[in-house]
Amino acid sequence: MFIPSFDQTHHRYKLANTTTGNQKILKVLGGGSSCVTLLIEDGKSQLVRKIAATQNSSKLDFQRQWLSDHQGYKNIPNVLSFGESEEFSWLDIPYYSDHTPFSKIIHQQSIGKSGDVLEKILSFLSKTIHQEAVAKDDINDGQIYLREKFFNKVDVAQSIRPEYSEIYSSRIISINGNEYLNPITAMKKILDTRPNLKNLTKDQHKIHGDLTVENILIKDNCFLLLDPNNENYMSDIYVELGKVLQSLDGNYESLAEIESNEIQFKNSAISFQEKTYPNVIQLNQFLKQWIYKNYSEEAYQIALFHEVIHFARLLPYKARYSPKNFIVYYLRMTEIINKVGSLWQ
Repeated sequence: MFIPSFDQTHHRYKLANTTTGNQKILKVLGGGSSCVTLLIEDGKSQLVRKIAATQNSSKLDFQRQWLSDHQGYKNIPNVLSFGESEEFSWLDIPYYSDHTPFSKIIHQQSIGKSGDVLEKILSFLSKTIHQEAVAKDDINDGQIYLREKFFNKVDVAQSIRPEYSEIYSSRIISINGNEYLNPITAMKKILDTRPNLKNLTKDQHKIHGDLTVENILIKDNCFLLLDPNNENYMSDIYVELGKVLQSLDGNYESLAEIESNEIQFKNSAISFQEKTYPNVIQLNQFLKQWIYKNYSEEAYQIALFHEVIHFARLLPYKARYSPKNFIVYYLRMTEIINKVGSLWQ
Protein backbone atom coordinates (compact mmCIF):
# COMPACT_ATOMS: atom_id res chain seq x y z
CA MET A 1 0.00 0.00 0.00
CA PHE A 2 1.28 3.48 -0.85
CA ILE A 3 1.84 5.61 2.25
CA PRO A 4 2.51 9.31 1.65
CA SER A 5 5.76 10.64 3.05
CA PHE A 6 6.05 13.39 5.66
CA ASP A 7 6.65 16.02 2.96
CA GLN A 8 3.84 14.76 0.74
CA THR A 9 1.36 14.66 3.61
CA HIS A 10 2.39 18.13 4.81
CA HIS A 11 2.17 19.63 1.31
CA ARG A 12 -1.22 18.09 0.57
CA TYR A 13 -2.54 19.22 3.93
CA LYS A 14 -1.32 22.80 3.35
CA LEU A 15 -3.24 22.88 0.07
CA ALA A 16 -6.38 21.51 1.70
CA ASN A 17 -6.04 23.79 4.71
CA THR A 18 -6.06 27.05 2.73
CA THR A 19 -9.87 27.07 2.75
CA THR A 20 -10.51 26.06 6.39
CA GLY A 21 -11.94 29.28 7.84
CA ASN A 22 -9.68 31.25 10.17
CA GLN A 23 -7.22 28.45 10.89
CA LYS A 24 -3.60 29.05 9.95
CA ILE A 25 -0.52 26.82 10.01
CA LEU A 26 2.14 28.55 12.12
CA LYS A 27 4.82 25.89 12.32
CA VAL A 28 5.73 22.29 11.57
CA LEU A 29 6.53 20.67 14.92
CA GLY A 30 7.59 17.29 13.60
CA GLY A 31 6.32 14.06 12.12
CA GLY A 32 7.01 10.63 10.75
CA SER A 33 6.65 9.03 7.36
CA SER A 34 2.87 9.41 7.24
CA CYS A 35 2.02 11.71 10.12
CA VAL A 36 2.68 15.43 10.54
CA THR A 37 2.39 17.53 13.71
CA LEU A 38 1.54 21.18 13.18
CA LEU A 39 1.09 24.25 15.35
CA ILE A 40 -2.24 25.78 14.31
CA GLU A 41 -3.65 29.23 15.03
CA ASP A 42 -7.40 28.96 15.46
CA GLY A 43 -8.77 32.42 15.99
CA LYS A 44 -7.28 33.72 19.22
CA SER A 45 -5.99 30.37 20.44
CA GLN A 46 -3.32 27.90 19.37
CA LEU A 47 -3.51 24.13 19.19
CA VAL A 48 -1.42 21.18 18.08
CA ARG A 49 -2.84 19.16 15.19
CA LYS A 50 -1.58 15.71 14.26
CA ILE A 51 -2.62 14.70 10.76
CA ALA A 52 -2.28 11.47 8.81
CA ALA A 53 -3.37 10.29 5.41
CA THR A 54 -6.73 8.53 5.77
CA GLN A 55 -5.34 5.18 4.65
CA ASN A 56 -2.83 5.30 7.50
CA SER A 57 -4.97 6.75 10.27
CA SER A 58 -5.13 3.76 12.62
CA LYS A 59 -2.38 5.17 14.86
CA LEU A 60 -4.29 8.44 15.26
CA ASP A 61 -7.46 6.48 15.99
CA PHE A 62 -5.64 4.65 18.76
CA GLN A 63 -4.15 7.84 20.19
CA ARG A 64 -7.56 9.51 20.29
CA GLN A 65 -9.05 6.53 22.11
CA TRP A 66 -6.14 6.19 24.55
CA LEU A 67 -6.11 9.90 25.38
CA SER A 68 -9.91 10.00 25.69
CA ASP A 69 -9.89 6.98 28.01
CA HIS A 70 -7.49 8.79 30.36
CA GLN A 71 -8.85 12.34 30.33
CA GLY A 72 -9.26 12.28 34.10
CA TYR A 73 -5.52 12.46 34.68
CA LYS A 74 -3.80 15.86 34.73
CA ASN A 75 -0.71 14.30 33.14
CA ILE A 76 -2.58 13.32 29.96
CA PRO A 77 -3.43 15.98 27.31
CA ASN A 78 -7.09 16.65 26.53
CA VAL A 79 -8.47 15.80 23.11
CA LEU A 80 -9.95 19.00 21.69
CA SER A 81 -11.29 17.47 18.50
CA PHE A 82 -10.88 14.54 16.13
CA GLY A 83 -12.08 14.27 12.57
CA GLU A 84 -11.51 13.00 9.09
CA SER A 85 -12.01 13.94 5.47
CA GLU A 86 -11.54 11.97 2.27
CA GLU A 87 -7.79 12.60 2.45
CA PHE A 88 -6.92 13.10 6.11
CA SER A 89 -7.60 12.23 9.71
CA TRP A 90 -6.60 14.68 12.42
CA LEU A 91 -6.32 14.94 16.16
CA ASP A 92 -6.21 18.25 18.04
CA ILE A 93 -4.74 18.74 21.52
CA PRO A 94 -3.83 21.93 23.41
CA TYR A 95 -0.56 23.70 22.69
CA TYR A 96 1.43 23.75 25.93
CA SER A 97 3.67 26.71 25.16
CA ASP A 98 4.90 26.91 28.76
CA HIS A 99 6.17 23.31 28.77
CA THR A 100 9.56 22.03 27.57
CA PRO A 101 10.44 18.58 26.18
CA PHE A 102 12.15 16.39 28.75
CA SER A 103 14.86 15.76 26.14
CA LYS A 104 15.92 19.42 26.61
CA ILE A 105 15.20 19.72 30.34
CA ILE A 106 17.66 16.91 31.08
CA HIS A 107 20.52 19.18 29.96
CA GLN A 108 19.24 22.24 31.83
CA GLN A 109 18.74 20.98 35.37
CA SER A 110 20.49 18.82 37.93
CA ILE A 111 20.44 15.07 37.63
CA GLY A 112 18.63 14.99 40.98
CA LYS A 113 15.70 16.99 39.62
CA SER A 114 15.55 14.96 36.41
CA GLY A 115 15.65 11.76 38.44
CA ASP A 116 12.76 13.00 40.57
CA VAL A 117 10.72 13.75 37.45
CA LEU A 118 11.48 10.37 35.89
CA GLU A 119 10.54 8.60 39.12
CA LYS A 120 7.25 10.53 39.26
CA ILE A 121 6.45 9.52 35.68
CA LEU A 122 7.15 5.84 36.25
CA SER A 123 5.30 5.83 39.58
CA PHE A 124 2.29 7.53 37.98
CA LEU A 125 2.14 4.93 35.22
CA SER A 126 2.60 2.07 37.69
CA LYS A 127 -0.34 3.26 39.82
CA THR A 128 -2.67 4.13 36.94
CA ILE A 129 -2.24 2.99 33.33
CA HIS A 130 -0.32 -0.17 34.21
CA GLN A 131 -3.18 -1.28 36.44
CA GLU A 132 -5.51 -1.57 33.44
CA ALA A 133 -5.91 -5.02 31.95
CA VAL A 134 -5.26 -5.76 28.30
CA ALA A 135 -8.21 -7.31 26.48
CA LYS A 136 -7.74 -11.06 26.11
CA ASP A 137 -7.83 -10.76 22.32
CA ASP A 138 -4.91 -8.29 22.50
CA ILE A 139 -2.56 -10.62 24.35
CA ASN A 140 -0.02 -11.67 21.75
CA ASP A 141 2.42 -14.48 21.31
CA GLY A 142 6.10 -13.94 22.11
CA GLN A 143 7.34 -15.88 19.11
CA ILE A 144 5.27 -13.75 16.75
CA TYR A 145 6.57 -10.63 18.51
CA LEU A 146 10.18 -11.66 17.89
CA ARG A 147 9.48 -12.62 14.29
CA GLU A 148 7.48 -9.53 13.35
CA LYS A 149 9.27 -6.87 15.40
CA PHE A 150 12.85 -8.09 15.16
CA PHE A 151 13.68 -10.59 12.43
CA ASN A 152 11.24 -9.21 9.83
CA LYS A 153 12.10 -5.56 10.56
CA VAL A 154 15.81 -6.21 10.25
CA ASP A 155 15.23 -8.14 7.02
CA VAL A 156 13.12 -5.35 5.50
CA ALA A 157 15.67 -2.69 6.44
CA GLN A 158 18.49 -4.71 4.91
CA SER A 159 16.55 -5.09 1.67
CA ILE A 160 15.96 -1.32 1.49
CA ARG A 161 19.66 -0.54 2.06
CA PRO A 162 21.60 -3.29 0.23
CA GLU A 163 24.68 -1.07 0.03
CA TYR A 164 25.62 -2.28 3.53
CA SER A 165 25.46 -5.96 2.56
CA GLU A 166 29.06 -6.59 3.62
CA ILE A 167 28.18 -5.47 7.14
CA TYR A 168 24.99 -7.53 7.24
CA SER A 169 26.74 -10.70 6.12
CA SER A 170 29.74 -10.42 8.44
CA ARG A 171 29.58 -12.61 11.50
CA ILE A 172 31.69 -10.10 13.41
CA ILE A 173 31.18 -6.34 13.07
CA SER A 174 33.74 -3.86 14.36
CA ILE A 175 32.09 -0.71 15.76
CA ASN A 176 34.36 2.08 16.96
CA GLY A 177 37.15 -0.43 17.52
CA ASN A 178 35.06 -3.01 19.44
CA GLU A 179 33.95 -6.34 17.97
CA TYR A 180 30.34 -7.58 18.09
CA LEU A 181 28.37 -10.52 16.77
CA ASN A 182 26.05 -9.42 13.98
CA PRO A 183 22.54 -8.85 15.40
CA ILE A 184 20.85 -11.88 13.83
CA THR A 185 23.54 -14.23 15.13
CA ALA A 186 23.45 -12.53 18.55
CA MET A 187 19.65 -12.83 18.81
CA LYS A 188 19.66 -16.51 17.82
CA LYS A 189 22.36 -17.20 20.41
CA ILE A 190 20.28 -15.47 23.11
CA LEU A 191 17.16 -17.45 22.18
CA ASP A 192 19.13 -20.71 22.26
CA THR A 193 20.28 -20.03 25.82
CA ARG A 194 17.02 -18.43 27.05
CA PRO A 195 14.13 -20.11 25.21
CA ASN A 196 11.67 -18.74 27.79
CA LEU A 197 11.96 -15.36 26.03
CA LYS A 198 9.65 -16.80 23.37
CA ASN A 199 6.90 -16.84 26.00
CA LEU A 200 6.63 -13.13 26.74
CA THR A 201 2.88 -13.17 27.23
CA LYS A 202 2.14 -13.24 30.96
CA ASP A 203 1.28 -10.18 33.03
CA GLN A 204 0.43 -7.96 30.09
CA HIS A 205 -1.32 -4.69 30.85
CA LYS A 206 -1.90 -1.33 29.22
CA ILE A 207 1.09 0.96 28.76
CA HIS A 208 1.92 4.30 27.17
CA GLY A 209 4.01 2.51 24.57
CA ASP A 210 6.37 5.26 23.38
CA LEU A 211 7.92 6.68 26.53
CA THR A 212 10.99 8.30 24.98
CA VAL A 213 12.14 11.55 26.55
CA GLU A 214 11.01 13.57 23.53
CA ASN A 215 7.41 12.45 24.20
CA ILE A 216 7.39 13.96 27.70
CA LEU A 217 6.69 17.65 28.36
CA ILE A 218 7.87 19.29 31.58
CA LYS A 219 6.84 22.41 33.47
CA ASP A 220 8.54 22.92 36.83
CA ASN A 221 8.21 19.46 38.39
CA CYS A 222 5.05 18.46 36.50
CA PHE A 223 4.83 16.40 33.33
CA LEU A 224 2.60 15.57 30.37
CA LEU A 225 2.79 12.34 28.36
CA LEU A 226 2.37 12.68 24.59
CA ASP A 227 1.94 10.28 21.66
CA PRO A 228 0.88 6.91 23.10
CA ASN A 229 1.62 4.03 20.76
CA ASN A 230 0.00 0.63 20.24
CA GLU A 231 2.48 -0.74 17.69
CA ASN A 232 4.70 -2.64 20.15
CA TYR A 233 2.67 -5.86 19.85
CA MET A 234 3.59 -6.67 23.47
CA SER A 235 2.31 -4.62 26.40
CA ASP A 236 4.01 -4.83 29.78
CA ILE A 237 6.32 -2.91 32.10
CA TYR A 238 9.45 -4.24 30.37
CA VAL A 239 8.33 -2.89 27.00
CA GLU A 240 7.58 0.45 28.67
CA LEU A 241 10.96 0.62 30.38
CA GLY A 242 12.65 -0.45 27.16
CA LYS A 243 11.39 2.74 25.52
CA VAL A 244 12.89 4.93 28.25
CA LEU A 245 16.14 2.99 27.87
CA GLN A 246 16.07 3.63 24.12
CA SER A 247 16.49 7.33 24.94
CA LEU A 248 18.87 7.11 27.87
CA ASP A 249 20.86 3.92 27.25
CA GLY A 250 20.67 3.95 23.44
CA ASN A 251 21.16 7.73 23.14
CA TYR A 252 18.38 7.59 20.54
CA GLU A 253 17.68 11.32 20.20
CA SER A 254 21.37 12.15 19.67
CA LEU A 255 21.91 9.60 16.91
CA ALA A 256 19.93 11.84 14.55
CA GLU A 257 22.69 14.45 14.88
CA ILE A 258 25.27 12.18 13.23
CA GLU A 259 26.04 13.20 9.65
CA SER A 260 27.04 10.81 6.89
CA ASN A 261 30.53 12.36 6.64
CA GLU A 262 31.09 11.41 10.30
CA ILE A 263 30.67 7.70 9.53
CA GLN A 264 33.80 5.87 8.33
CA PHE A 265 33.78 2.42 6.69
CA LYS A 266 36.48 -0.16 6.11
CA ASN A 267 34.99 -3.50 5.07
CA SER A 268 32.95 -4.63 8.12
CA ALA A 269 34.63 -2.11 10.41
CA ILE A 270 32.73 1.12 11.08
CA SER A 271 33.47 4.13 13.20
CA PHE A 272 31.38 7.21 13.84
CA GLN A 273 31.46 10.28 16.01
CA GLU A 274 28.66 10.49 18.52
CA LYS A 275 27.82 13.25 20.96
CA THR A 276 27.40 11.99 24.49
CA TYR A 277 25.98 14.07 27.31
CA PRO A 278 26.92 13.63 30.99
CA ASN A 279 23.37 14.27 32.24
CA VAL A 280 21.95 11.60 29.92
CA ILE A 281 24.58 9.10 31.06
CA GLN A 282 23.87 9.85 34.74
CA LEU A 283 20.09 9.69 34.27
CA ASN A 284 20.53 6.32 32.58
CA GLN A 285 22.42 5.10 35.66
CA PHE A 286 19.63 6.47 37.84
CA LEU A 287 17.05 4.54 35.78
CA LYS A 288 19.09 1.33 36.03
CA GLN A 289 19.27 1.60 39.82
CA TRP A 290 15.56 2.50 40.00
CA ILE A 291 14.65 -0.66 38.08
CA TYR A 292 16.95 -2.76 40.31
CA LYS A 293 15.31 -1.29 43.43
CA ASN A 294 11.66 -1.41 42.33
CA TYR A 295 11.78 -4.58 40.22
CA SER A 296 14.97 -6.63 39.88
CA GLU A 297 18.24 -7.02 38.02
CA GLU A 298 16.47 -9.51 35.75
CA ALA A 299 13.79 -6.91 34.99
CA TYR A 300 16.49 -4.48 33.87
CA GLN A 301 17.97 -7.08 31.56
CA ILE A 302 14.58 -7.90 30.03
CA ALA A 303 13.94 -4.17 29.53
CA LEU A 304 17.28 -3.96 27.69
CA PHE A 305 16.13 -6.86 25.52
CA HIS A 306 13.01 -4.88 24.58
CA GLU A 307 15.20 -1.85 23.86
CA VAL A 308 16.80 -3.98 21.15
CA ILE A 309 13.36 -4.70 19.68
CA HIS A 310 12.47 -1.00 19.76
CA PHE A 311 15.56 -0.18 17.71
CA ALA A 312 14.78 -3.00 15.28
CA ARG A 313 11.21 -1.73 14.83
CA LEU A 314 12.32 1.66 13.58
CA LEU A 315 14.94 0.37 11.13
CA PRO A 316 12.70 0.17 8.01
CA TYR A 317 11.55 3.76 8.59
CA LYS A 318 15.13 4.97 9.06
CA ALA A 319 16.24 3.01 5.99
CA ARG A 320 13.60 4.76 3.86
CA TYR A 321 13.70 8.28 5.24
CA SER A 322 17.09 8.72 6.95
CA PRO A 323 19.53 7.04 4.59
CA LYS A 324 22.39 9.34 5.63
CA ASN A 325 22.59 7.84 9.11
CA PHE A 326 20.38 4.73 9.02
CA ILE A 327 23.39 2.55 9.64
CA VAL A 328 24.12 4.08 13.07
CA TYR A 329 20.72 2.89 14.33
CA TYR A 330 21.51 -0.58 13.00
CA LEU A 331 24.88 -0.47 14.75
CA ARG A 332 23.41 0.80 18.03
CA MET A 333 20.95 -2.12 17.98
CA THR A 334 23.94 -4.42 17.37
CA GLU A 335 25.81 -3.01 20.36
CA ILE A 336 22.83 -3.35 22.70
CA ILE A 337 21.92 -6.92 21.72
CA ASN A 338 25.51 -7.92 22.32
CA LYS A 339 25.38 -6.25 25.74
CA VAL A 340 22.26 -8.26 26.55
CA GLY A 341 23.94 -11.42 25.33
CA SER A 342 26.95 -10.81 27.57
CA LEU A 343 24.68 -10.29 30.60
CA TRP A 344 22.94 -13.59 29.92
CA GLN A 345 25.95 -15.78 29.25
